[in-house]
Amino acid sequence: MAGTAALQELKTALSAVRKLIQLELRESPLDPPPVRSRPIVGALRAAIAVLTVAAFESYLHNAFREVVGGLRDQVSLQALAGLPDKVRVTAVFGALERAMKGIGFGEPPKRADRLPDVLAACASVLATPLEPDVFADTEGNPDATTVNRMFGQIGCQDVLRDADFRIRFEQLWGTPVAIEWPFQKLEEVAARRHRAAHTGDAIEVPRTDLREGERFVRVLAGALDSKARAQCHHILGAARRQHAGSSAK
Repeated sequence: MAGTAALQELKTALSAVRKLIQLELRESPLDPPPVRSRPIVGALRAAIAVLTVAAFESYLHNAFREVVGGLRDQVSLQALAGLPDKVRVTAVFGALERAMKGIGFGEPPKRADRLPDVLAACASVLATPLEPDVFADTEGNPDATTVNRMFGQIGCQDVLRDADFRIRFEQLWGTPVAIEWPFQKLEEVAARRHRAAHTGDAIEVPRTDLREGERFVRVLAGALDSKARAQCHHILGAARRQHAGSSAK
């Protein structure tokens, strides 16, 4: 099965990260670098750490919009009852909460003032029961907990420890890994991004870790992409079979 367009976009974004890695190496072949090169090397390493995770976050958002959008386009209103409870709960309650709360700060408006938005949200749910953006929210933090939460919304519980995911991950990585390793590694890569974004300096991060982090994100996205597409294919098939069975009665 071909990958999502989001996965191809990720690969393009990571190619720019690899260019930065090459630039950092040219700036200082030594690691740790000499004193005169430390400011530039530190800034380049921070950029590598931040952009690696930014590419992954963009992938997560776009991939979920893509696969859930494909599901929405193929599931009839009558077949929605056949979707897993987790998908239907996320679709309905998520859309309503998103529409009612909106995006902004300050005190929420009075209930009477919120009625038009509530009614619009209800109409939206009835018209488009599967809104991709509801499923695609990374909450600005694409760490391991976020990945598990997002995949849980489409019925994949604890995806980073899932057996099928790990098989695909190990195929792409090239060697077996411990069951906890993808979860722990993503936490490490995300935490590195947070530190680099706040300080603008990642001189303490070894070059080998940055290279491994870029490769890890590329492999992780490939394995997650396969899992997301397979899960949506499974959901679609189950919904259609249940709808066909109900219609035949």
